[in-house]
Amino acid sequence: MRHRVRLLACAGCIVAFMTAPGGHAAVPSFFQGSVYEYVPTYTTWDRARAEAETMSFMGFPGRLATITSAAENAFIASLVPVGGNTMLGGSDAQTEGTWLWETGPEAGTIFWKDGAPFGSAYVNWRPGEPNNVQPFEDYLVMSNGQWNDSAANSFLHSGYVVEYRLTASGFDFGMTNGQAGAIRNISPSDRLVRLDITLPGDSFFDSAATLPGREFASWSVIAASPGVSWVLPDSTATDGMPSATLHLDLEPTEALHFQVDIDRLSDADGDGFAPGTVLTAHFTDGYVHYSISGVVEAADMSILGTTFAYSVRSVAAVPEPAASWLWSAGLLALAAMRRRGRTG
Repeated sequence: MRHRVRLLACAGCIVAFMTAPGGHAAVPSFFQGSVYEYVPTYTTWDRARAEAETMSFMGFPGRLATITSAAENAFIASLVPVGGNTMLGGSDAQTEGTWLWETGPEAGTIFWKDGAPFGSAYVNWRPGEPNNVQPFEDYLVMSNGQWNDSAANSFLHSGYVVEYRLTASGFDFGMTNGQAGAIRNISPSDRLVRLDITLPGDSFFDSAATLPGREFASWSVIAASPGVSWVLPDSTATDGMPSATLHLDLEPTEALHFQVDIDRLSDADGDGFAPGTVLTAHFTDGYVHYSISGVVEAADMSILGTTFAYSVRSVAAVPEPAASWLWSAGLLALAAMRRRGRTG
């Protein structure tokens, strides 16, 4: 295998380190659900396409990048050197003048035809391009953020961009100041099996007992999706503590609404403070285990028919089942399976 530097980048959901061929460390981040990698090399478009399809990131297959928006174009332009010609996954080799994407889920999608953008497709040609000024200028390249048509074997090619399309997962969480709130699994396929809650500042769970007129002092469940199971925290163990863990079994779209008294030392009325609460949700598909975190802020959200004044929606890219590890939202993936039961 050819040894080369692998430069990975995106726009900030997951932080991870990987070692590329030749021992070079790379730091990937994300842009709209994909990881992008610039490969500096002088090669042909056909060879670049073939090499990209042999590459992978955390189990996700690579392919020459496609561009469908101005934001994505600007992001990719920020990864590649100024000048030169960076190869992308577009071509009009099948029909001269009809440009389409040859790779990824966009494969076969026309973006330029008869000298104009096709439908609402995004394009960013350099003025006067594509012009097919030399024979067989059938392949898309980027230079200084703009597009040009180039021959397959042009010695001017300075590299290519590989894209790894990822899968999104996440959760919704709604909360009030005085009580804990509700969690909903918005993963498309994975189970949410654990929720860690850390309260901000001097807030704490006042969960030792049920008090007259304060029935929510101890942990209890108000509502749940049919079939959901859970294990609530031990009230004695969490009393006076700033953090707690719920063990759950939420399939996609399922939710749980729970309550417990949350107090704050600095508040004469005792109510805790919701903004700044940190949530870490743990997911599994039976093979892969990973975690996603988020911070509560002032924003309305409705879960199981209740509207909460404070909330967070946290989404991150995750690996396919074939992958065996993940660093998600800056947190190391967890591999522990948890027992699930039901109390009420």
